[in-house]
Amino acid sequence: MKFYGQFETPVDRFIFERYFPDVGIKGTFIECGAFDGSTECSCRFFEETMGWRGINLEPVPHIFDKLLTNRPGSENLNFGLSDRAASLNFQIVEHPRYGLDTTIGAIKHDPAYKQALLDEGCKFHDIEIQVISWSDLIARTGVEIIDLMVLDVEGHELSVLAGMKGHPILPHVMCVEFGHIGFDKLRATMDELGYDYDISSYANAFFVRRDKLTLFAHRAQASRESLRQQEQRRSALEEEVAALEETISTITRLKEEQISMLKRSTSWRVTAPLRAVKALFNKA
Repeated sequence: MKFYGQFETPVDRFIFERYFPDVGIKGTFIECGAFDGSTECSCRFFEETMGWRGINLEPVPHIFDKLLTNRPGSENLNFGLSDRAASLNFQIVEHPRYGLDTTIGAIKHDPAYKQALLDEGCKFHDIEIQVISWSDLIARTGVEIIDLMVLDVEGHELSVLAGMKGHPILPHVMCVEFGHIGFDKLRATMDELGYDYDISSYANAFFVRRDKLTLFAHRAQASRESLRQQEQRRSALEEEVAALEETISTITRLKEEQISMLKRSTSWRVTAPLRAVKALFNKA
């Protein structure tokens, strides 16, 4: 299986193993901040390997063009998410090494972070992007069940979540990047939305909708049981291999002992000249 996510343990692998640990599970994902659909992508695995329906949002036009090329099987939307539909100013970051193809553009950069980027030699370019609300997105796509949402919008996460409040259709599992907004604010907001915090991995926090906790508890138990059975099968196979290796070793030793005994026997010594003559004829 090929994973595409960021970090040493890729985000998509972490999500797969913790929440959807069976390639037979079908579902729908939304990735908000999908970039080009390949670079450090958190959801491509679910479309590619598990056959999920995918909805990707990327508001920057030149990056969106690459998303269309890389992910033709997904529903790709040239919008960002916010608490309302609007046209917003967006700052693209031009990196001295990577050019304009960076994942760090934002509606509003943290001042300290922006200064750090300037110190690296980055340049900022203002463009206008279109954003829609959560209600707009649901109406546009007609999606009724969302198994997973990955939200990474460089500090605009709280505005997106504000637009989701009170909506009847919400993701079962949410992976939200909290580096720009702070974990405490995020956790309080998610609690109001009806989510329980589960775990963090690197800069991402994971939340499960309260009414789906039992489902994921069952999946986790089933996954642990499957792993236990796999471990038992592995141990049994290792024991079988060890037994076969011991049998082969014993057979080899017995053959060597038989040959040694034969060579020490009287008949072997008596027939030695005949074997020597036969060897000479064979050479001739």
